[in-house]
Amino acid sequence: MKALLLNILFVLTSTILYAQTTIQGYVKDKRNNPIVGANVFIKDSYDGTTSRPDGFFTFTTRKTGEQTLVST
Repeated sequence: MKALLLNILFVLTSTILYAQTTIQGYVKDKRNNPIVGANVFIKDSYDGTTSRPDGFFTFTTRKTGEQTLVST
């Protein structure tokens, strides 16, 4: 019984992890300075985040295929 529960947990966890993609990068201006607090998101979705003080951003999404990344 214990082994069955562990197998079910493994399958569910791997399915959840497989279905997500991590998007990460830096937002910089023309002079290569980091842009703090920039909104970075996938166009026409709610998936996104705000850049950190060093311009770095990271978020996960379930979107697949080619998407447009927007920064404001």
